[in-house]
Amino acid sequence: MWPFMQSADPQCTESFFGFIVAAYSVGGILTTQFFSRWNFKSSSLRSPLITAVGCSIVGNSVYFAIPLFPLEFRKWAMLAARFVVGFGDNSLHLLHGYVCTAPRAEDRPKALAILTVGYALGMVFGPLTQLAVNPLGTKQIKILGQLYFNMFTAPAVVAVVIGLLTIVITRFFFTEIYAGIESKQSESAKNLEPPNKIALALCFTGRFVQFFTFACLEAIGASYVETIFAETKENVVQFLAITNISTALVAMAVYFGYIFCQLGQRVVARKVVILALISFGLFYTTTFLWPFTNDTIKIYSENDTDQLGCNRNRFSWCDSLPKSNKWIYFSAFVLFVGLGWPNMVVCLGNVLSSVIGPRNQAYYQGIFQACAGAGRLLAPIIMSSIYHNFGPRFVWSIEIAMPLTMALIFTVFYRHLTPLQIEKNHEELDGTSDTAITSKITT
Repeated sequence: MWPFMQSADPQCTESFFGFIVAAYSVGGILTTQFFSRWNFKSSSLRSPLITAVGCSIVGNSVYFAIPLFPLEFRKWAMLAARFVVGFGDNSLHLLHGYVCTAPRAEDRPKALAILTVGYALGMVFGPLTQLAVNPLGTKQIKILGQLYFNMFTAPAVVAVVIGLLTIVITRFFFTEIYAGIESKQSESAKNLEPPNKIALALCFTGRFVQFFTFACLEAIGASYVETIFAETKENVVQFLAITNISTALVAMAVYFGYIFCQLGQRVVARKVVILALISFGLFYTTTFLWPFTNDTIKIYSENDTDQLGCNRNRFSWCDSLPKSNKWIYFSAFVLFVGLGWPNMVVCLGNVLSSVIGPRNQAYYQGIFQACAGAGRLLAPIIMSSIYHNFGPRFVWSIEIAMPLTMALIFTVFYRHLTPLQIEKNHEELDGTSDTAITSKITT
């Protein structure tokens, strides 16, 4: 998005772009309760899901048409587009809630695995789509005025087409079934002990840190690569696409390990969460601009003909940064984020589910999702402003401290992250014991 924004409005700053990235999360957070209540009141997934996907279509359509807006309104148009696309983020929340409640207890692990693979495929095909359209360049097929079908706008068109296909499939081919929802589980769950509040707080905070860490890279990653490694906008898009695809392939391998190799039964989820947090800290530690070399990054001013590197007219910190290697950044991203992210997604979710126990989890999952949205909201605003004013070293220092501190907190309160204890008189539940159900969820 950053190269597209610079192309559409060169005067847009990194600080404002942080608000653009955050707008997606704001849209999702503000409408989460609306879609959740609609889903609960109607006892149906279809209509809320179609509406959420429809919002994504509208937002991506506005994103595609940004070059048609007057120059002074283009950054606001992108902000509005991302805000509306954020409404569509609730489709993930709705699907996750459906997968957690619709299947029978013995089928739930398989259903969750299928949903996880869907996420992984999206992580692969999203960047792959960007890489496929990258040869179009910035100006390829003129549509109207300054609107082109190019490397910036083509992904929005693909997103609209996929959204339309999703609506058709949901409307005409999706059969909404809730197997055994009116079972003894609902009666038994009424008498369960409340979840451990410390464990809940740890899971919610861990979710926030996870998304805060990643959203920071979404907000400033493109500007960082362009500035520190002196790359053109086209090369930035290509480099990030290759990085994201490689990371997604590593993540998919991890997901398949949980699905087909029973990895969840071979590891302790609590320990994996701690290791995943450490891996996030290691990424930022490895890519930190350490003063081990006398070489500095490439610098230019607005009057120079070769405008690659750090713009000293825009940033006051250009002269103080040592040179770095983009392939170290690439390798660290693929290794530490590629391994840490999927393990964090699977195991932190499993820990939360086991802490809650075999009861309706919609309320707690909603808070869990809101914490993710809060991380995606605050990181772009805070970190892009720090990046613009103080440089990447300050950002990296904060991002090193956050996950490592969270890992330490998880270690201190490790004994609280245990499955909910089930009394014997609640153990018969749809022919499966609560302990077995909890075991399936956690593994």
